[in-house]
Amino acid sequence: MFNYSWELDGIRFLSLDWGAWKTDSYILEPTAFDWLEKQLKESVPTVILTHHPPVHIGIEKFDKMTPPDLNRLQDLITNSSVIAIFHGHTHYPWKNYIGEVPVYGTGSITYRTGLQEEQNHLEIHSPQYRVVTIQDGQLLSATLYDVPISL
Repeated sequence: MFNYSWELDGIRFLSLDWGAWKTDSYILEPTAFDWLEKQLKESVPTVILTHHPPVHIGIEKFDKMTPPDLNRLQDLITNSSVIAIFHGHTHYPWKNYIGEVPVYGTGSITYRTGLQEEQNHLEIHSPQYRVVTIQDGQLLSATLYDVPISL
């Protein structure tokens, strides 16, 4: 897996991966838990970045991509200094929580996946962007829709 971290202006960023590379398995390896637990021992404001959602969103095609040991992951996050989690894959901007920690779907600059059960439901829209500001350990996030495109 491809897990790594870096710090910028007092904020630690963790890239956590459990994608199914050449497999249909969406499992967080024990080494990933060990790595994450070690990273979260320090009380530093932390943002986690993932490809797949770290919470169930109520749509089977996405929920099957969350690791089966999701409760362990959520326990580590709940009892830490994580201030936010951002994920892709759904191509849809939305918000949920793990305890008090906000979990943001980042949207897409290409297309949105419809949040319905139908397979391959795509919605073509203008690009969407999530603008994030972190100041004094506090995170503000907003999604911009219908960003004009100049051709």
